[in-house]
Amino acid sequence: MAQILDREPGWSAVPEQTRVVRGHLSRRPDIVVDVGGRAIVIETEFPPASGLNYDMDKASGYDLRNLGRPIATVGVVLPPDTVQCGAGEIEGHLMACNSLEYYVVSSDGARFPPAGHMAGSLLDVRTAIRLSSVPDADIRRGYEVMADGVDKIEHVIRERAGDGARDAMCGFLRQKPGDGTWRMAALVLLNACMFYDELSSHRGDVDTVQSLSVVGTVDHAALLDAWRAVRAIDYAPIFDTAISVLEVIPPGPANDIIAVMVSTSSRVMATGANRFVDFYGMLYQRLLYERKFVAAYYTRPEAATLLAGLTIGGCENGLWRDQDNIRRLRIADFACGSGSLLHAAYSHVIHCSPIDMSGLHAHMMENCIWAADIFPVATHFAVSALSSMFPGETFDDCHIYTRKLGPGDAGGYHLGSLDLIDDLEPFVDAGVRHGGHGSRPVQAATLQHDSCDYIVMNPPFVRATNHGGGRPDPVPPFAIRGIDPETQVEMGKHNSRMFRDTCAHGHAGLASHFMAICNKKVRRGGGRFGLILPDTFTTGQSWSAARNMLAEWYDDITVTIVEHGGDGTYSSDASMHEVMLVAQKRSEGRTSGDPPPRIKFTQLDKMPSSRMEALAVSKVIRDAGVVRLEDGVGITSLIVGNADTVVGRSVSCPVEPNMPWVCRRVRNIGLLQFAYNLASGRLSAFGDAQTVEPNEAALPAIPIAKLGSFANMGRHHLDIIGTKKDGTPQGPFNKMPRSTRSKYRGLWNNSASTQQSMIVEHDCSLEAKHDATREHVASVWATSGRVHLNNQVGYRAQRLIAAYTEDRVLGGRSWPNVVGLDEKHEKAFTAWCNSTFGLLLYWFVAGGQQRGRGQMGVDSFRKTFPVLDVRQLDDGSLTRFDTLFDATCRARLGPFSNPAGDRARRRIDEGVMRILGMGVDLDVLYGWIGGEPQFNGGSKQADRP
Repeated sequence: MAQILDREPGWSAVPEQTRVVRGHLSRRPDIVVDVGGRAIVIETEFPPASGLNYDMDKASGYDLRNLGRPIATVGVVLPPDTVQCGAGEIEGHLMACNSLEYYVVSSDGARFPPAGHMAGSLLDVRTAIRLSSVPDADIRRGYEVMADGVDKIEHVIRERAGDGARDAMCGFLRQKPGDGTWRMAALVLLNACMFYDELSSHRGDVDTVQSLSVVGTVDHAALLDAWRAVRAIDYAPIFDTAISVLEVIPPGPANDIIAVMVSTSSRVMATGANRFVDFYGMLYQRLLYERKFVAAYYTRPEAATLLAGLTIGGCENGLWRDQDNIRRLRIADFACGSGSLLHAAYSHVIHCSPIDMSGLHAHMMENCIWAADIFPVATHFAVSALSSMFPGETFDDCHIYTRKLGPGDAGGYHLGSLDLIDDLEPFVDAGVRHGGHGSRPVQAATLQHDSCDYIVMNPPFVRATNHGGGRPDPVPPFAIRGIDPETQVEMGKHNSRMFRDTCAHGHAGLASHFMAICNKKVRRGGGRFGLILPDTFTTGQSWSAARNMLAEWYDDITVTIVEHGGDGTYSSDASMHEVMLVAQKRSEGRTSGDPPPRIKFTQLDKMPSSRMEALAVSKVIRDAGVVRLEDGVGITSLIVGNADTVVGRSVSCPVEPNMPWVCRRVRNIGLLQFAYNLASGRLSAFGDAQTVEPNEAALPAIPIAKLGSFANMGRHHLDIIGTKKDGTPQGPFNKMPRSTRSKYRGLWNNSASTQQSMIVEHDCSLEAKHDATREHVASVWATSGRVHLNNQVGYRAQRLIAAYTEDRVLGGRSWPNVVGLDEKHEKAFTAWCNSTFGLLLYWFVAGGQQRGRGQMGVDSFRKTFPVLDVRQLDDGSLTRFDTLFDATCRARLGPFSNPAGDRARRRIDEGVMRILGMGVDLDVLYGWIGGEPQFNGGSKQADRP
């Protein structure tokens, strides 16, 4: 094993050597691995390995000569048949073995897995060593040192660099003036300084920073000359921008900045944190405010590792043992940010391959990795992160490029990576380099459609209709870098033309546009993409075209969600829930004769706490077999290691055309199974019966149909009170304070304090506009009614899914009204919707992007909302529903978050069950609902089925 590990670039592995432990000259650790000046000790045993824990505890306290205390210890249980191998056979035997048992203990005592062992190959052990080489505490310490250095350099730039230098920096960085820009310039300088330091330790033709000093000070001109010399060798994408920034700063303040740079670089490198892929990304997210403005967030390192593992697959794929296969790879990210996802993908290839990847590094950078962003600092860090994988290996060029955004020099508009929807759009323009100083010309290249093996992305989520925050920008996706409103509008029009007939939708946001690009670029017949998307992807009406595209063209679809109580975001500082989507493209689209796709829906209890755990979880998800959701019984628990450490659950979900996907953020998948079957008009096995196969013949059929099959929805609120851009009425009314004398009345706002029973009062009056025609007033008023649906339910405070008004009123912003419902069906419809069963069907199809809230648009109600088909009820059932409504319509209902304590709701539920012949254990159902964080904020624990 030591011989295999010793071949890793930058590692030195020594087996069973004495005189390496201070104070214990005869002790011989099985293997000591020197990883960049830090020690990791490996202890091995054959089964039953009864002494392995003791050896591990002892080794963790060693003081090793030249290396100090180990930063981690790794325990490995060797296969029993290894003892029969000859000396020349052991290496090949271990490389072919997939049943090595291992676990890792860090210097702070943290253990992975928490109990038992992982099973895997020597490649897995190698990866565990690599991921343990920089402890989290060192990363945090290095981060703070780096942040302090950024603050000091930013102060000098802001106070002493001068207006000319600062204006030039804005041009280099393509950002507006401000502290964020000066901090970004500081980070660029520190990044270049640290990379130079790292490079000088690997290359004899690069002088050290210390050798550049004169009387202890590194001179401005000397450092610039050294950086230019390195750029002449290679690494232009890293040093171009840094040289551009440093050379415009006057010598006096520049020398003070260099002193901070040199000191900070030395201190950070001492922690080893610079070897951590997301080290710069962490700072980049903190400093670049404009990315937050466009809703583009830095991907957490654990999430990046998880997505790479799910997208690229495992070591068992023979592809990774063939150098030619690796050389043919094409991996892309069209909104790469600081490169965390690309680095995770590249790292995963290294993890899966027994080949020495350092010899392939130049080819990977020059041919295999394609990436872009609209921020030059982002691409600067992306190149730096990828180059640092093997800093001593040079490459001639790369396809990591800053895309243009805004009006073109020769007319037209540049839309950044969105232009790549055009197959002929050049990915890289000839002669363009980040800072304009590259010593080699950039070769023009086109990334053709149907060419990428793997695409990994966390695209920006910003929507074309997102006008929140008081911003005056008409098209927020293009409201950066000072682009004026008129140009934004023209760019928006150009964007709409380019993405016509794709799955892109303005209400879904730019993420849907990037999904359309992924669909074009990924290779047919096995290409895969992995995306982080907003939670509304699975349910939102504006995402329906994207879901339909996946259903037609993709197999092996996986949706991974972190449950509410586990922090449902994969991105740093994101305020909305997210999902992780992975899919593999078919050779041809599905036809009517092909079986429909299914989704492996996976819910994790929490985000993996480390990259090592994320890698293990990705393998568990890939390998898990799953039961079908519609069977209504059972789930697949996801177990890491051999000690039954459950990290989540999976279930196989069906896909229905033009319908939301059955992937909800739940703590109890049993509740999802119950809701799915109820939406299909049947009851699944429930309560105590959930552990046995359901007797479908004994379960009643419930008449459930989409609302749009027998009724419609009223007007959008802007079609009631809105005004067009030319000042003419979009809606014929003005909304006025409530009056009982008004002819036209409305129900507009959610009010948890007053809307507590099924019968509610109107809350506003409507006055016809002076320039509205009679016909316009009459046509809109004709859509008024007595039954209204809540389009934004706060589960923890509100009481109603449907409201009933004794007079006809127009439903407004929060309460669009139901149109076309027969009067004799109104009370039954309202009672059903306000039962717990109606609530579950609302929750089942409503968007859950915001914590504790469900959203349904007018179109969503009509097309996707499953409700009791009141047309199917006989006269006796309708009479009983009327009686139930009359008896409970003024009862004060409790919030949805506490069904067990809501006597009025139980009375409605029991009445509905009697009328429809439903047999449901309400106490079990209430317990499941009460345990869901979406309903109660995570204060209770749900029993898992």
